[in-house]
Amino acid sequence: MKLDGVIQRRSLLPVFLASCSVRLPAVALEPPPAAVQDRQGFLEPAAEQRLERILAKLEADTGYKIRVLTQSKNTAPELGPLLQDWRIGQGGKLRDPNAVLMVADRGLKGKLEAGGSFLRYEVGDNVRMQMPDAFWGRLQREYGRIRYVESRGEAAAVVTSCELIITCLRDEQGCTDVPDASSSVF
Repeated sequence: MKLDGVIQRRSLLPVFLASCSVRLPAVALEPPPAAVQDRQGFLEPAAEQRLERILAKLEADTGYKIRVLTQSKNTAPELGPLLQDWRIGQGGKLRDPNAVLMVADRGLKGKLEAGGSFLRYEVGDNVRMQMPDAFWGRLQREYGRIRYVESRGEAAAVVTSCELIITCLRDEQGCTDVPDASSSVF
C-alpha cells in the first residue's frame, strides 16, 4: 500500500507544481539601438551604414564601443535612457570603461563662430588609458571647429573623428596626438 501511495503522490507532483508555479510574462529582449543615432541628418545613408559596420567590427574585435549621436536643441534626446539602451551608461552618465560617446551638435546660433566645438566626447576609463585627455582636446580642436566643419561638412567631422578613434583603439600603443585636419583626405 505504501508503494501505491508513493506512486500516487508522484503522479500528483506535476499537477501540484503546475498549480503552484508563478508564470512570468515573456519578456522580449530588444536589441540595443543602432550605434549611430543621426537625429539631425548630418550623415548620408551610405555613410551611416558604413559607420555602423566599422563600429560593430571594432566592438567585435576589441570590445571597445563607440556610439555616435547627432543632435540639435530640437532633436536632443534625454541622454540617460539612450545610454541605458546602448548598454553603456546609467543615470545619464557614461559607465562603460570601454565606451566612447561622440555627440555632434552645432549648438545655439553663433556657438561655432564664437570658438565652440561641433564635437564633444565622453570617454570610459579604459579608453582614456589608450588616449589621454590631451588627445580628446586636440581631436575636438582639429575636427570640431568651424574651420573644418564649414569647409568639409558635418559628416566629414563625424566620420573622420570616428576613423581616428578606431585607429587609435586598434593600436596597442594608443595615441596622444591627432593628425592635422588639413591633411585629412575626407
